[in-house]
Amino acid sequence: MGNNFWRTVDAYVFRLFGVVVGFFGCYSLVQNNDASELFVNSYGVSFLIIFALLGFYSTFSIVKDIIRPGRQ
Repeated sequence: MGNNFWRTVDAYVFRLFGVVVGFFGCYSLVQNNDASELFVNSYGVSFLIIFALLGFYSTFSIVKDIIRPGRQ
């Protein structure tokens, strides 16, 4: 278990954290707000975009690393 192992574990932990925060952030925004309020309010749209990008990019990064391991 060298330094490379801990670097890989650290990368996957933060990617999984990004997936959880991103998708559950989007879920909570959609669940707790009406669509008419969420998509009209600039804060709602901004946070929805931020959470969606965080979730999708983290998921994409994990899938890309599974398909081509070791290439960043």
